[in-house]
Amino acid sequence: MVPVDKNQLVIFLLKLGGKLVGGFAYVERTTAVKRLYVFILFYTLLMLLSLSDPIFLQADIRYTHHDFSYWGAFVYPEGNPNLEICIYCHTPHGAITEGAAANAPLWNHTVTSATYSLYASPTLNAVSEQPGGISKICLSCHDGTVAVDSHSGRSGEVYLGPPGSGFGHEGGYLGTDLQNDHPISIAYNSALVSQDNGLRDPLSTPSGLPSGGTITADMLFNGRIECSSCHDVHVPRYDSSTVCLGCHMPAGATHWSTPPPDTLSLRKSNRNSELCLTCHNK
Repeated sequence: MVPVDKNQLVIFLLKLGGKLVGGFAYVERTTAVKRLYVFILFYTLLMLLSLSDPIFLQADIRYTHHDFSYWGAFVYPEGNPNLEICIYCHTPHGAITEGAAANAPLWNHTVTSATYSLYASPTLNAVSEQPGGISKICLSCHDGTVAVDSHSGRSGEVYLGPPGSGFGHEGGYLGTDLQNDHPISIAYNSALVSQDNGLRDPLSTPSGLPSGGTITADMLFNGRIECSSCHDVHVPRYDSSTVCLGCHMPAGATHWSTPPPDTLSLRKSNRNSELCLTCHNK
């Protein structure tokens, strides 16, 4: 999301208020209505001025892990041919509209056709299925079978790969073996909760997200847990000077000087396992 300058917003509201108050000269208003308007405007401005945190209006992908516009000679010897940000995933024309991309807005990236080894556990009551929908869109880069820059009809040349693979982009690589990853594309509903008292009922449990809905409303996709239940590629954590630190520790560092529970494009902070405990009743 994009932080909005509080002072600029206050100035805008003051100017707007001045124009509206001026309009009282032309429109007959009662004294009570005038006083109510001034009261609302005054306390709105007071509330904005009292906020210590920035105000957020919309999502933004700049300086996130998924902003590839800054990829330069260290990725492309000839220089990055695509200085656009959105083109790696979206296009205004000729979008992919079939299969897993059917519900992805104006999708532009090649979709994976891989088959995956799935998570299994004696304590798992949900039925595991091959990833589909929005999760397959995510895996189209993260499983390493499709190039990150495979979009707009080009095959691409930059892949995510495991440590030591020589691909040079190890952060975010999952491969096709998902046996050690949180299960995805599984139904999460009241019936599952009745089998596992370690889960919260998604129909009644608040998500804790700004939208203010339940887990089902805010975090599930067709009633299923998907990659985007926890992750949002449009969540910025860094600026232009620190974007690399989203995946890479500083040179010579052996540990994170600042723990990364707010990174990895999480939809909400996982400090004190806050994100995990949204669904897991532990």
